Amino acid sequence: MKYQEQLEQLLINNPEINEIFAILRKFHLGQAYLCAGSVRTLVWNSLMQRETNLKLGNLDIFYNAQFESAEEHQVLTTRLNQTYSKYLWSLNNLSQINPHAGHHQNGQALPDVIAAFPETASAVGVNLDFQGKVSIIAPYGLNDLFEFKLVASPNFLTDSTKLAQFHKRVERKNWLTTWPQLTLA
Repeated sequence: MKYQEQLEQLLINNPEINEIFAILRKFHLGQAYLCAGSVRTLVWNSLMQRETNLKLGNLDIFYNAQFESAEEHQVLTTRLNQTYSKYLWSLNNLSQINPHAGHHQNGQALPDVIAAFPETASAVGVNLDFQGKVSIIAPYGLNDLFEFKLVASPNFLTDSTKLAQFHKRVERKNWLTTWPQLTLA
């Protein structure tokens, strides 16, 4: 529970997070979740007492709009990126097949999609509603995230090809240099 409370406070007190969710609500995406790298980076930088600039990376936004067409999705993505171009918006409607995202499929529930992310520390999604209430989806808990542990998710651990991809990803992202406290499990 300690890590959940830490994450909640970190989100509530971060002006960029508040702005991101205010923007999402303007676009009728109040139920959307910010997932993966943005959350991971926010936590790791906070633990190292570093500033976090969410404008430097993709904002992986996941939502479920069952009746949104592919064209409507593209229009929404374009409007969001043009109107609020200081952020790099990556919108993922779980009701649509995303040919560029090999880790999730049409119609999957968000916890299942998050559980398929490559590392447990990134397998986190957060939502901040208009009242400041935080919702967290973390299929593997928050321990690895807050304890600087890089662990492949079960989906990647059980497949040698995916495990090799995980290790290449860790190397490519340069995480062990950026956050020297990280341990690779």
